[in-house]
Amino acid sequence: MKNVQVILLLSLLNTLQFTVCSQDLFDTSQKYPLMGHWIGQWENPSMGYEKIIPKLTAEVILLDSTKYKIRILPDLMTRAEPYAEFEIITLNKDKIIIDENGWEISFSEGICSGTALLYNKKTTFKLFKTHLTSPTLNLKPPAGAIKLFDGNNSHKWQHSDGKPITWRITANGELETRSKFWQSQDGKKNENGGDIETVDSYSVPIRFHLEFRYPVEPGKSGQGLGNSGLFFHPIGEVQILNSFGSNGYRNECGAIYKKHPPKVNAAAPPLQWQTYDVEILADENSDDKNFISLTVKLNGKLIHNKLLLPNDNPDEGIKIKLQDHINRLQFRNIWVKQL
Repeated sequence: MKNVQVILLLSLLNTLQFTVCSQDLFDTSQKYPLMGHWIGQWENPSMGYEKIIPKLTAEVILLDSTKYKIRILPDLMTRAEPYAEFEIITLNKDKIIIDENGWEISFSEGICSGTALLYNKKTTFKLFKTHLTSPTLNLKPPAGAIKLFDGNNSHKWQHSDGKPITWRITANGELETRSKFWQSQDGKKNENGGDIETVDSYSVPIRFHLEFRYPVEPGKSGQGLGNSGLFFHPIGEVQILNSFGSNGYRNECGAIYKKHPPKVNAAAPPLQWQTYDVEILADENSDDKNFISLTVKLNGKLIHNKLLLPNDNPDEGIKIKLQDHINRLQFRNIWVKQL
């Protein structure tokens, strides 16, 4: 009886550890109120492009618990060259002050005000903290769509070896990664976790929708941040990665992994729910089934438009896979419609 009690206690501790860790990662918005998008404009610029279009934006990116990267840009989610970039360490989570290279900037309480030398003339600007929402967030499945995950169960999914899914459904109805790379309480390799894939395959043409978010992970960088992957087997992977504030390379969020970079970096800040909307069609210019046309939108932004990709097994249909890449992510509102 004593041994049974010990086993039950260890099991409970594992469950509590998993739940608390999850809550810590996904409930930190108040710890980093400056992180995210800022939008505003130059005030009375005297000349140049800015006199016609005075829009000005910023990305405030958390690098570590007290370290931020700030990018000042003409616009967001474009490939525009930044006006300036700064790395700042601050012990005050509610305020960032910058005084470098002719820029004087203050971020505080949702307002950013400052001055800069624009065409060698001191020019003021003001920005406001802005929460950008994908136009397809919470998009309901259309008639005839197959709900792959709606918060109730994960019966449409399995692990790649065919075993039942071991990822967790949270109290709020999100599907949360459980990684096989995490160590168990006794330091042994976790027997649960691993990639998951749909039980069924789906014939081209298809339309697909998924919502996801990654947590705040101070101190991590590059491929170690919010890493997962959305696979359309056998076509390839649409990368999922915390690439907020990065350059949108071919291994970052929205890329057809290591093959095609996204047209723009549309990745949102950590904690924010994001959307992928995908269409996979037959090549409209050919009867060759060995190629498909892929269109992808990330947070409503077109990042791949009718991209032709090889389909090695056109008669087998498409299996959809979500990758276990160590990081903890959450998914919801996943559906597919065969067109």
